[in-house]
Amino acid sequence: MGRKGSAKVRTGCVTCKRRKIKCDETRPACRKCTSTGRVCAGYRAKPTGHYSWEELLRPRWQASDTNNNIKIMNAVAPPPLFAGTAALNVSMSVPMALSSTGRSDAAELRGFYFFVEVVAPALDGPLRGSFWTHTVPRVYIQESAVREATLAVSLLYEYHRIGWQQQWENRSYPAAQSPRSVSMSTNHHLYGAAIRHYNSAIKHLVASKTMNVETVLVACVIFICIEFLTGQGDVAIRHVTHGLTLLNNLTLVSSETELSVYLASFFCHLGIFPFFFSERIPDIPDIPPPFDIGSIPVGSSFVSETEAQAALDLLLCRSVRLVRMAAGHKFNTKPKPDFLLDLGTLVAQQKKLQDDLALWWYAFSAMHLRLNLSNEREMKVHTHAHDDDNDEEFFALLEVRWLVAQIWSSTCLTVNETEYDAHFGSFQRIIHLAKRAKMKMKTRISTTTSLGEPSRGIFSFNMGFGPLIHFVVLKCRYLPLRLEALSLQPAIACLRESMWDCATMSAIGTRIVEMEHGIKLDAAAAVDSPSSFPSSSSTWTSASVAEIPVPIGDGSSLDNLPSNRMRILDYSLEDVERIHIPGWGEEVVRRKITLLVKTETGAIEARQDWVLIR
Repeated sequence: MGRKGSAKVRTGCVTCKRRKIKCDETRPACRKCTSTGRVCAGYRAKPTGHYSWEELLRPRWQASDTNNNIKIMNAVAPPPLFAGTAALNVSMSVPMALSSTGRSDAAELRGFYFFVEVVAPALDGPLRGSFWTHTVPRVYIQESAVREATLAVSLLYEYHRIGWQQQWENRSYPAAQSPRSVSMSTNHHLYGAAIRHYNSAIKHLVASKTMNVETVLVACVIFICIEFLTGQGDVAIRHVTHGLTLLNNLTLVSSETELSVYLASFFCHLGIFPFFFSERIPDIPDIPPPFDIGSIPVGSSFVSETEAQAALDLLLCRSVRLVRMAAGHKFNTKPKPDFLLDLGTLVAQQKKLQDDLALWWYAFSAMHLRLNLSNEREMKVHTHAHDDDNDEEFFALLEVRWLVAQIWSSTCLTVNETEYDAHFGSFQRIIHLAKRAKMKMKTRISTTTSLGEPSRGIFSFNMGFGPLIHFVVLKCRYLPLRLEALSLQPAIACLRESMWDCATMSAIGTRIVEMEHGIKLDAAAAVDSPSSFPSSSSTWTSASVAEIPVPIGDGSSLDNLPSNRMRILDYSLEDVERIHIPGWGEEVVRRKITLLVKTETGAIEARQDWVLIR
């Protein structure tokens, strides 16, 4: 007689799902993992699109009424995370807690459930985490500042979801500008309500005398998300700096609670974006332990995916900081004197970074091999299919980040753009991984997305594939692979990833490819824009881009690459300008772009051009 079966569910922890066993779903770590000495990898967020937009946007939560007997709908609350943490010791379910406070009206309940079911699962993108899906809803009950800020995020996401999706489908890209200046004709009340909630959250935070540091950091992360959604990069950078300063507090670091460690890993990632969106090199505080790669013994494996992700984020911060610091020597410019380091110090930092990147890869490969072997052993016992689409997306994104960090670290001090040609194999690997992730993403979306849910991501709080593929478009001069990256970017990236706008990146990439190769890209292949530079008669259409084969090899025999003086060293963007082009019949957005190129004499010259973001 066969063993008694059990109902198949998708709510177990990641480790038990890999082992193909029934999880007891104890939180924060299941007993089946902890009792056998395994590390519980936590729980995945519910898939985006589990409910239709019509269901979620319907005003379902209304107070009891004697005339219509409508009652507040009961819903399953996200299970508690960090239940043993004093700051988040909540025993009641979220819906019951909200009802018992007497402060929740229909609009607030609607906004909260929209956040839990739609916004929170989408914010992490391909990365794993439970901050938005579990931590925020628990703190929501206790702290007014977190409650008001969460409602602001929910309203802003709903507001921009409508505009961004329509603009992308119509190839109309006002999303590249600050959302504060986008037309308020559609659902303008959502935006106004969001700002009111944000202002209220700030007042509650300032007035609070009992809020602990961990809760302040939770509110800080939500504030950063609000500034991302409103396009205020400078304010977001100030929040990141403030959060890292709090994390370096000796009391918080020494406490080593589960929440403090998790927040430290979260800010490891947030420390990346200020170096991309600050005109001057930002004075970002050091990121505290425990995720320093130097603390991991040589030849050992990462214990969990969270540890691997946070350690890589820290290396990415060091990589992009080194790139910014080296720019003063590379382009003969001088950043703020306090940050200018001599060349010898930069070379030493470069060598240390490359060594640490190699250590990370060894630890990551060992962890990946261990997980694969565990899966193979379980597959011999259990024959049912395993949904590993999220796993492949996650590991592909980590490897792509590592490859980009490697290229950054090895080219940051070179003055010759042709040095990037030696990394053809890495560029090829990045595109290969992105294409695999795209296929897994497409499969996952087709099985989890309802009819009312958009087919691509609207907004991701984290940096996903978009900026990394954009880097390939900018620095890989092999045209077939470059065009493939250009066509892949809008298919795999969210419309907005933190402060990176997909439409703007596509427009810039298209213009730079046109200038470096002397071609004109068809509007169907990418984003069309009137050219202020003469181009050749060659025109690449969407069909020709799709049919270009990508050869396998090390790139040593590549020819017909742009000369060094044809290559764009770097670029910077200026403010948005809206214009009307006769014959197009519509208003478009354009941005002035300053391009750095090297003249025949070797001098660095700034040239200006325009990119249209239709």
